[in-house]
Amino acid sequence: MADPLIARVDAATERIIDFAQAQVRRAWRNLDDLSDQSGDSAVAEVVPAVTGAQNVVVALHAGYVNLITQLPLSAPLVATLIPEAAWNRSPLIRARTLVAGGYTLRDALHQSSLRAAQVHSGDILRARDNALTAMGDGLEGLRPLRWAKVPGPNACAWCREISTKLYYRPDGLPAHLNCRCAVLAVTPEDAGNYTNASTVFSNFRWRSRVQSSEIAEAQRRMGETAQRLYGQAMDSMLEAA
Repeated sequence: MADPLIARVDAATERIIDFAQAQVRRAWRNLDDLSDQSGDSAVAEVVPAVTGAQNVVVALHAGYVNLITQLPLSAPLVATLIPEAAWNRSPLIRARTLVAGGYTLRDALHQSSLRAAQVHSGDILRARDNALTAMGDGLEGLRPLRWAKVPGPNACAWCREISTKLYYRPDGLPAHLNCRCAVLAVTPEDAGNYTNASTVFSNFRWRSRVQSSEIAEAQRRMGETAQRLYGQAMDSMLEAA
């Protein structure tokens, strides 16, 4: 990871996700039984752990974009995990299925906790991508950004191939389950190494001077996108609840 700034941001993101995943695993692994009440207790631990991580990651990446663009935009609103999210109780259902299939309670909870940690890392990364997408929309007319995947040292061949191109939106970056690649904000000046650099920044320029009224307009546009993505995320969380 050549860019030192995104390397630091990514390392911090990894630590935040790892800590949240550890809390999720502990909450599900330590159940006394598979009753609904025990499941509710686990969810009550998981939700604040994940929402806290979501908020910290959003603030971290908003600060990153502000450093890249040198514009003081506030972090956008994102939908954080709610207790009613359809997938919150999936670990309980999975553990019951495993026990019915012959697993011990301990092994069933262990397997379910691992899967839950993966799912909720997706919640955290979705919040990151929504925040970056909203900020990108707000900045488009002033200091436009494109986005690239930055593979980690253990990234798969597919992620490495994807990382050669620029994308218009962070939430449009191809990803697989539990993908932990970083998301790099790319300016027109730094786009030359990507295969599609000549097309994704055509007819755009980087404004050297930006007035306060233009920043306010950028914040408004960002807010519109954030509200739309917020609604989509809430609909997804409640879809099967």
